[in-house]
Parts: sequence; structure tokens; C-alpha cells
Amino acid sequence: MGKINQGILGGLSGKVGNVIGGSWKGIDYLRIKPSSVANPRTTGQVNQRNKFTVTLEFLQAVKPFIKVGYKKLAIKKTEFNAAMSYILNNAVTGVAPDFTVDYPNARVSRGSLSEPLNATTDLTTPGQIEFTWDDNSDEGNANVTD
Repeated sequence: MGKINQGILGGLSGKVGNVIGGSWKGIDYLRIKPSSVANPRTTGQVNQRNKFTVTLEFLQAVKPFIKVGYKKLAIKKTEFNAAMSYILNNAVTGVAPDFTVDYPNARVSRGSLSEPLNATTDLTTPGQIEFTWDDNSDEGNANVTD
């Protein structure tokens, strides 16, 4: 049973006939229950699903970074959804069915902080990555303690 909490045009919650209403992250929505679910698996659908799979596999491995790194960009969506959108639009490359994530273009964090200057990584210790970069505290909003 559905309930209308804010008058005829506001906040429907639940199911009324074939209309389903609810609220998610402060967004009221209505959707219609599909009469039947068809899955034709067109070439476009398969390609998009493959891109989603590649992106999900990449993001699952760095999920804790995503929660922090996309927090300010998660307006009316989750941090994970904001990251999915960015990676899909900027870092998925390849030709169907072989899609991959282009790591230099994939961002696990986004914001206004100046990018590191002459960044390097060291992988000599198993299970650890050491990041180093030159002091760029005189550029933009970077600080010596970053």
C-alpha cells in the first residue's frame, strides 16, 4: 500500500497500482512497474555492461579511497556512483569486448588541491607503495604538510 505524505503532488511512498514511489538522498521519485522485463542483449547493452564490469572491478578494490575522495562530489548520489560516472566517462578504453581501465586517467579522489609535482612511487617493500613528490606548496592551495 502506498502513502501520500505531502498532498497529491508530494512524497509518494510505496506502491499504488503499477506506480512505485519513494525518496532517495532527498529526491522524491515515481516510477512505473514494468509490465514485463525483456533482456534483448543488444550489442550496445552488452558493451555497456562490460564497461560497467571493468569499472566495478577497479573501484571495488579502492572503495575506502572512493568514500573519502568523492565525498564532496556526491551531491544527490553516492560517492561510489560519482566515481563510477567519472571512471566510465574518462578512464574506460578499448574496443568491444575488451574494455580496460586506463590507470593514468582513473581518479580515486577528486578535488581542488593542486596536483603533486614530480610524483614517483616506490614498490620495493612487498605490500606497500611509497609516494613521494616535490614541494609544491607555493602553487595554488597546496601546503607543505600535504
